Amino acid sequence: MLDIERNIIGSILLSPESIVKMKITADMFSDPTLGQIFADCKELESKGEEISPLRIATNIQSGVMSKAFASEYISEIVSGHDAAASDEYCCKELRKRFRANQVNKILDHIEINPDNVDSLIEELQRDFDGLKEVKGNDAVRFGDLITWKGDYFKDRGNKIFDTGLKKVDDTIGSLDAGDLILIAARPSVGKSAFSLQLARRYGRKGLKVGYFNLEMTAKQVYERAIATTSGIKMNRIRNATGFLNNEKELFDKGNEILSQERNLYLYNDNFTVGDIRAKQMVNKYDVIFVDYLQLVKPDKPRATRREEVGEISKGLKRIAMEYQIPVIALSQLNRASEMNKDKEPTMAELRDSGDLEQDASTVLMMWNSNPADRSEKMLKVEKGRQTGDTKIKLVFNGGLMAFTEEDDFMDIPDNMEIPF
Repeated sequence: MLDIERNIIGSILLSPESIVKMKITADMFSDPTLGQIFADCKELESKGEEISPLRIATNIQSGVMSKAFASEYISEIVSGHDAAASDEYCCKELRKRFRANQVNKILDHIEINPDNVDSLIEELQRDFDGLKEVKGNDAVRFGDLITWKGDYFKDRGNKIFDTGLKKVDDTIGSLDAGDLILIAARPSVGKSAFSLQLARRYGRKGLKVGYFNLEMTAKQVYERAIATTSGIKMNRIRNATGFLNNEKELFDKGNEILSQERNLYLYNDNFTVGDIRAKQMVNKYDVIFVDYLQLVKPDKPRATRREEVGEISKGLKRIAMEYQIPVIALSQLNRASEMNKDKEPTMAELRDSGDLEQDASTVLMMWNSNPADRSEKMLKVEKGRQTGDTKIKLVFNGGLMAFTEEDDFMDIPDNMEIPF
């Protein structure tokens, strides 16, 4: 059976330049002598000094290992090297064995009882996340970037995360996998309605959508959804005791349409980032929505709320990158924007943490542009790969809980086309 640890050392002693590409560390070796040899080789390499069998044999001499034994030991490693086993394979196996040993050590030292089971699961999840194999990204020659040319000018199927609003999409393009996208606004501007409109759009396109709703009940979400699909205004749905005119037909048709939306999964509860990650591991969503970020519970209490929100933001970003999906999170703004004459917010008003600005790839901000008319909204791309003319007028039909674009604000038709 191949001794991968001895084979790695043998490869280094025969071809010292190979150590540069080995993504391993000395503590991964189960044999402490071989681990020390690897550490000595790394130190010599970092200093630009020669790595040779004689020099390594001299380094490992001690009161236990004589000079003659050290030389014989190194000679056996070199002569027993199996060139058929690649360095990449041996290093991968070493990392796997090291991680397996670490997991066993963690499990050997845990004691589970009903009082600590929830906190222990979260702690184990963080420990295991740290042990996952992370693929390193080597440098790419700039000219080799053309290998991605096949990703463009072709049909991408349903994996296009657009908004259905032409001016918005012309500005930001498709939202990208691996990104954390923030939709930020003060309360009662419509960010939940906007995000639910996007989520339903993606679900109708055949994408699997996870919507983590921490603000509304499932019944409240239903009222919004049925208003949009039926065309009956939400205040009628909530308050009416009987149907008028063709409302029953519209209501039944709206429920029939709603019953077909099988790709959007709605969670109504209090969640931590660990909870969201666990759901993603099992369900493999194409896109995740979080409504809203400041209501997510920290996996572990921090000294300040600012630190907690920063940790939540980073956790959502890690989910997006690890699973290569967009994570769209709603965010509250502080009251400072309300002091502005035009009510236009900036990223400085992102509530509770400056980390939000750093972690997000795209930040969309919404506000009420006309205090006298709540249907008039503005949206801007405060941060993004493409910004251009970032201020876009939106029309919000509060009765139907839906957004459209208009060049000029006009009366909003009740039968307007929703961009699903």
